[in-house]
Amino acid sequence: MRMTLAQKIVFYFMLVISMATIGFGYNIYEATKAETAVDDLQGKVPRMQKNNDITYNVMAESSNLKDYLIFGKEEYLAEYLRLAQLNPILVDDLIDQAKTETSRKLSEDTKILDQNYNKIVNAKFLPLIKEGNKEEAMKVASNELAPLASQLLDKIEEAKVYRIGTVVKAIDTANNATILVKKVGVFVAILVTILGIIIGLFASNRITAGVTRDIKNRKRLEQQLKEQVEYAELLFKTVPSAILSIDKHRKIIRWNKIAEEITGYTAAEVIGKECSRILHRTGKCEMCSMINGSPLMNEKCEIVTKEGQIRHAFKSVAVLRDEFGEISERMGCFDDITEMVNLEAELRESNQRYSEIVNNAPQIVVILKGGNVEFVNDAGIEVLGYKEDEFVVCHMKGLATEKLFGSVNSILIEQIRGDACLSCEIELIKKSGEIINVLLKGTEITYEHESATLAVMMDITESKRLNAKLRASEEKFRQLAETINEIFLISDMEGIVYVNQAYERISGMSGQSLLDNQGSLVEMIHQSDRERMRDFILSGYHNMNETANEEFRIVRLDGEIRWLWLQSYPIQTEANNSPMKATCIVDITDRKKVEDKLREQEKQTQMELLLAARVQRDSLPYPFNGDKVRISTIFKPHSTVSGDFFNYKWFEEQKKLCGYIVDVSGHGLATALQTATFKMMLDNALLKGEKIEEGTFQIINQRIMQYLYEDSFAALLYFEFDFQAATLKLISAGITLFLAANLQECSLESISGCYLGIIDCPEIEMEIRPINAGDIYCLMSDGASDLIESQGLTKQISILGYKNWLEKLAESPERNDDFSVVCIEVVQENKETLALEINNDGDIERAQVIISEFLKRNTPNHAPVLEIAINEAMNNGFEAYGRVYLKLRRLGGRLIIRVKDEGPGFNTKDINKQQEKNLIEERFEQILEAEGGRGILLMKLFCDRVIYNTKGNEVLLIKAI
Repeated sequence: MRMTLAQKIVFYFMLVISMATIGFGYNIYEATKAETAVDDLQGKVPRMQKNNDITYNVMAESSNLKDYLIFGKEEYLAEYLRLAQLNPILVDDLIDQAKTETSRKLSEDTKILDQNYNKIVNAKFLPLIKEGNKEEAMKVASNELAPLASQLLDKIEEAKVYRIGTVVKAIDTANNATILVKKVGVFVAILVTILGIIIGLFASNRITAGVTRDIKNRKRLEQQLKEQVEYAELLFKTVPSAILSIDKHRKIIRWNKIAEEITGYTAAEVIGKECSRILHRTGKCEMCSMINGSPLMNEKCEIVTKEGQIRHAFKSVAVLRDEFGEISERMGCFDDITEMVNLEAELRESNQRYSEIVNNAPQIVVILKGGNVEFVNDAGIEVLGYKEDEFVVCHMKGLATEKLFGSVNSILIEQIRGDACLSCEIELIKKSGEIINVLLKGTEITYEHESATLAVMMDITESKRLNAKLRASEEKFRQLAETINEIFLISDMEGIVYVNQAYERISGMSGQSLLDNQGSLVEMIHQSDRERMRDFILSGYHNMNETANEEFRIVRLDGEIRWLWLQSYPIQTEANNSPMKATCIVDITDRKKVEDKLREQEKQTQMELLLAARVQRDSLPYPFNGDKVRISTIFKPHSTVSGDFFNYKWFEEQKKLCGYIVDVSGHGLATALQTATFKMMLDNALLKGEKIEEGTFQIINQRIMQYLYEDSFAALLYFEFDFQAATLKLISAGITLFLAANLQECSLESISGCYLGIIDCPEIEMEIRPINAGDIYCLMSDGASDLIESQGLTKQISILGYKNWLEKLAESPERNDDFSVVCIEVVQENKETLALEINNDGDIERAQVIISEFLKRNTPNHAPVLEIAINEAMNNGFEAYGRVYLKLRRLGGRLIIRVKDEGPGFNTKDINKQQEKNLIEERFEQILEAEGGRGILLMKLFCDRVIYNTKGNEVLLIKAI
């Protein structure tokens, strides 16, 4: 059925309206889809491309690295684009445009930097690495490569912005196309509707053709958008840095392959997890949290790998915002710089180590650049006295003497050239003006990329001074060796190599004759010393390191005998290759004569000293045994003579014992003479039976001060036993200790008093104490009291026990002073006298009984042995004449037995002499064989004293009990 015109208009109008509605909806759908793709692409590519500050390791393979930096590896980009089946023409255009823009940005300066970089790497750095000289390679890397790499990276980063310009422009084009699609869709829909209404019937074919062309344009824009998205994804995967993206909740949403290689985490392990917990193992990254506006560029940070290792990295972070201005995503980029950080630390450590070595070196180390001082170590600062800043920009030749080095006397530092190390001596002037000598050794070095001179200087001022002294000493030695009176020889293992002129003066033979015939010295030696000295000289050649000392005699050609003293000792030669020995021979003939005289004088002095000691002992009083008192003494000089002395006297009418003990400071003969002088003075003052008071000691002090030298003094103790008053008077002047004892106790008692001869009026103390029968007093000098104080006091049962104990104490090795003691015992009045006359054997038997009873009554301990001695004396007298008179008597603590006959007697002179020398048995064997001889021996053994009269017919036996 044919349609009418109205029907056709309605049909085409409805058809146009339907197509416009469908086209409008489809355009809106495709525009929205394109907008989403553009936003996604903007998240992947444009923001990433704007983060163009990526640091590369300049220490890697430089040629490949530079190519990648400069040209961006376009061959890889082209390959990926072709795999994505993009339009080849578009690919070529993108690559050509990237190359063109990049090349334009790489200016001529960048190429020059690149050439210098390659030159240093190939000429210095790589050869040092191959040689294994890591420390020098690090210095080249730090001082030369790093600055060039930094400049090159700056230029490259500028070019990288243009390298991705094509992509940025393509994205902008896609974005504009999307907006245009939206606008065109709306406009076309409205236009089509209006046109459909106006020309629906008249232009249906034309409207249909326009819609078709719009659909083709939209398809072309969709294809371009898809290509840009794929291109951005390819860049994300191929960029040589670790890249990650996090959402606004800090969750990782993208993670490329480089990030996997650096951290060890795969993308599957980190997607959806917090960034800070993966990279830093912390709850929140402060660095990322602070980024809200401008991007974070190249900040150093530390990341933790999956294995727990800490890696150093350069981190950059950019912020992406949505259409509302809110942060929708943060994109991060980081590069592993751990190796570079380690190399920098190692380089700093190496520099610090070398700096410490140089600064702690004892020598002066100076670095000169063009003659100017660039560096001086601590030793140079200390030695020269300047501050460190005073050395800066100082020239060796132009410096004034008060500033630094002063004049150089032989060579300038500028003359040091080449690899050879030059050595010379120069003079330096310190800041104080003092001139010092140094030994300079210099060589050329490279310092801070420039040629410089390293000078090491050792202070040899002291060495030169010592060398000068050594040369002067050698000259003095030569002059001394030629002028001294002693023979000086130098010999090695072969023989004598040097002899001075004194040999001729002493021996009468020339020194050359000794060098020609070295045995001539032995031939001159006295026959008595020749064999000994021959062995000595021969052994000296074999023992060059031993010293020797010998005296011997020689006989000169004129017959004169001379004494020589030889001393030899090893010496060290300068080369120290062969041992040598120096020998000095001194003519000691005059000394020997003087020694002989001194020995004679010493012998005479010793004899005189012994005589003085004998006189001193003979001046001492004898032991005293009376009815009232018993006295025994001990006298032990520290040397031959003593500074101690004592004396006492018994006054029978007054029944009084007076005495003193004096101790003069010092030892030796002079002190003994002073003591002898004081003895005469004290005897006249104290032993006349007159009353003695403290005033008497003041008079004595004034008299003895004129006999005492400086720092010398005297100690005195006066004692007076008054048996009528039964008192003991003690007056002390320096001797302050004495021993008091009885049967019950003993003690060391003190009395104060000042020394005599020190001051004009010394303090004198007098003490009066009662005495009783059986009391024992030991009055002593300080040599005895000091020993008692140090070794302790021991109680004895009798005066004889105290005497024996004190005598043993005097033998102590600790004694260092004269030892003098006066032992006094107050005895009970005990007198018994028995007289017998023996004419026959019957009288002898009765006498023996009487003698035995008498001895048992008076001395029961000694009775058996004394009885034997008395019977021997009685029997000898009875056999000699037939009649004997016997008298036994006890006086206090002493027994006195007198035996007398009327016979002719015998010569007692030799007997008494030999008794004193204890040679009875050796010199009088004939007498000992006789009965009388045995009696003399027994009497001597059992009695304290045995005394014969001149005629020899009377003997006196004395025994202390």
